[in-house]
Amino acid sequence: MGIFITIVYAFCVYLFGEPDTLAQTFAHSTNFLLWWYIITSIIIGVIVLLISVGITGIATLFGACKGKLLGGLLGLGGGGVISMLMIGITVISRGMRIASAYLLYHSITIMPNGDGKWDLTKLIIGIVLLIFSGVFQSSSSSSSNKDSSSEEDE
Repeated sequence: MGIFITIVYAFCVYLFGEPDTLAQTFAHSTNFLLWWYIITSIIIGVIVLLISVGITGIATLFGACKGKLLGGLLGLGGGGVISMLMIGITVISRGMRIASAYLLYHSITIMPNGDGKWDLTKLIIGIVLLIFSGVFQSSSSSSSNKDSSSEEDE
């Protein structure tokens, strides 16, 4: 979603904005993408944290209702593992996105005449990280969808 919004933003900046060159448009757009990922990562992080606390609490209560102290401890452990897995996947995925946008933004230096001097290493690593974060997110969401669909089939 962030990439789509950035492409629309870049198109609008290039047509109607201040930048005169493609390099300036790229710099503005990747700066926008960087801040988009930072802000949405904070929001998603808070949501994931709240869901994790809820999962751990519900698992602990359910375990305590079914198995008293031992069940509560097992529920706390199971809910904690699920929560940590969910937090870990989110941190890795969002971290890769922020790192990729940061590298893309810093892969170009705007010269006084408006042209850009490219750092191809940062550009390539940024693109690879961006692609990998998308693949990582789609594979983690497809595996969770696969798990829930296999439960429905049984």
